[in-house]
Amino acid sequence: MSIQHLLEDFADGLAKDASPSSEQEDTELLESFEQGYKAGWEDAVRAKSEEQTHVSAELARNLEDLSFTYHEAHAAILAEIAPVVEQAVMAVVPEIARAGFGMQVAAEITRLTGQDNNGEILLRVAAEDLNAVEDLLPDSASLPTRVEIDETLTAGQAQLAFGHRERRIDVAEIVASVSEAFSGLVQQAQKGTRP
Repeated sequence: MSIQHLLEDFADGLAKDASPSSEQEDTELLESFEQGYKAGWEDAVRAKSEEQTHVSAELARNLEDLSFTYHEAHAAILAEIAPVVEQAVMAVVPEIARAGFGMQVAAEITRLTGQDNNGEILLRVAAEDLNAVEDLLPDSASLPTRVEIDETLTAGQAQLAFGHRERRIDVAEIVASVSEAFSGLVQQAQKGTRP
């Protein structure tokens, strides 16, 4: 005996579902699925783009902060160390300049005369510098040098005259220019530390 009479027959329902209205519903369902998929895809692309923009902006901000931090640290270190270096250099430079004064005068005489060996060199110096300068003058019979003491000059100053050419050497000016350069460095460093 068959149990078919106990089971419900769905064949009639399938035939009804295969009707044209059912196909239209399937098309609408498929179109709504595609629209939902497109909307989801567009949302994902927009979210990824916003994330990349956010990451790029954050990276740029961090690099800018890092750059400011580096420049602030550099300026702060320079501001701290510049006065110490200036003091150390300015303690040594005057002594080096005074010790090398005679050599500066001798070198300037050589530059001043060049290839021209005609005439006499007149060198005026302060009394304190006379021995230092005389010891370093070029020993050349073809280049006579007359050294005079000039009371208007101070230690570290000299005036050279050779024909119509003249030169002035002033150790104090050299030291002052070095001091000015270091003062400018200190000021620049202090500008860098101000907000």
